[in-house]
Amino acid sequence: MDMDMSMMVIEYSKSTKNVCICLVIAVFLIFLFMVTPIKNFMMASLIGRMSVLVLLAYILYYNTSETMHFSNKFDVSLFQGDWDAVKTNILCGYMFTLFIFVLFINVMRKTFF
Repeated sequence: MDMDMSMMVIEYSKSTKNVCICLVIAVFLIFLFMVTPIKNFMMASLIGRMSVLVLLAYILYYNTSETMHFSNKFDVSLFQGDWDAVKTNILCGYMFTLFIFVLFINVMRKTFF
């Protein structure tokens, strides 16, 4: 792997770290506003849940765009050619996005329905 490719992997790693930090904050806010007694205060709970939804939407957008950007830089097709570590990272990035989307839907369901 040459220097340019290793820099792309490092950039993708840093963006994944940022996504994970944001997700930890979102999980903390979910716990705070949906599990603790604060959930009984309607206005605080609604503002907190809306903050969580906005943060999760940002995480979804950021993780998807960074994974797509990483995939385009390496010009990788998941269903063609040999399997390698880059394809595994791309697939894991998309699976992580799927799990965040499920979390987003669950928080939305608990907030509005």
